Amino acid sequence: MLNARRSSIFPVALATAFAAVTLLALVAFPSTGFAQDGSLPSSGPPTGSYNEDEAQGIDRMLMCPVCPAESIDQAQVELARQMQQKVRELLAEGYTRQEVLDYFEERYGPKVLAAPPKTGAHIWAWVLPIGSVLLGTGAGLVILRSMKRPSAARQTVQEQGDEDLQPYLEEVDRGLAFDDPATAAGSSPPPEEPNG
Repeated sequence: MLNARRSSIFPVALATAFAAVTLLALVAFPSTGFAQDGSLPSSGPPTGSYNEDEAQGIDRMLMCPVCPAESIDQAQVELARQMQQKVRELLAEGYTRQEVLDYFEERYGPKVLAAPPKTGAHIWAWVLPIGSVLLGTGAGLVILRSMKRPSAARQTVQEQGDEDLQPYLEEVDRGLAFDDPATAAGSSPPPEEPNG
């Protein structure tokens, strides 16, 4: 009977010991409790003041170096979180938006910027789309304008065509009896007599 009682107490004692060790670990090491919430427990908020809207705007202007086509405000990797924290630290130290962007461009290169710089060879990324739209609009307007009004060359060809067709048109009119004075007066031509 004693052995049966020991075997039923053993799982309860083991579960109690496990719970005690887990609780002790959470109390002794509180940073492990923050591992899943996305915060950075080791580095607190910046000590200076900064505008959070400005920080979020800069987050959208910086691309994550390890995530394809994601800004650091979208990326879920640790590097993006560290970059967000650094943005806030720099703003708290008094950096301007451009100085923060320059800071990250120096460390990660121009590809870290969401918008390409407006200098050097990167200027083509800004000029070509705008130039293409303007060129296409201009070409469309020229084509529409040329279709709207007849050109002098077309009028000359049309007049020459009318002069060349005039003898044929007169022949058709005679065949249809449009030149007959009786038809012009509104009376019908005399009926033909049957041959008989």
